[in-house]
Formats: sequence, structure tokens, C-alpha cells
Amino acid sequence: MNDTSNAVGAIVSLILFVAIAAALLWAVFGRDRYRKSPAAISSPGLQPTTEVFLDPDTGSRQRVWFDPATGVRDYRDDPDIRPPGPAN
Repeated sequence: MNDTSNAVGAIVSLILFVAIAAALLWAVFGRDRYRKSPAAISSPGLQPTTEVFLDPDTGSRQRVWFDPATGVRDYRDDPDIRPPGPAN
């Protein structure tokens, strides 16, 4: 019975370790994926792109803004699905 309890303890420890590691990775990399960065707020050269997507957290439509001089990207609410540019 001792071998069985050791195996169960090892499995429980492994599951706990994986759960904690996944939570830490999510906290570090996943939470603020589409939030404004200080660089994006202060970048005067941001231009709208044709890249539009639905934010998986809020369901709101987001347009990507890009500053070609610095490489900064920003994600802003965009109720209009048409890409920026001349009207057709």
C-alpha cells in the first residue's frame, strides 16, 4: 500500500505544479495582451492599419494602430469594420 500512496502523492504533486505554472504563465503573458502600453499612448506617429479583430475578452471590435518609426502597436476600439483609406 505504501507504493500506491507514494504514486498518488507524486501524481497530485505533478498536477499541482502544472496548475501553478500555468497560472503564473497566464499572469505574466496573457492578461494584458491587448491593453494600451505607455509607449503607445505617447507615440504621436500612430496610424490606423487594415488589421481589425474581435477582442476575445470583451467581444469589442479592435483596430490595430502602428507607428512605422518606432514599431509601436496599439489596439483601439473601432465600431467601423471598413479599413481606413479612400472611400469607394
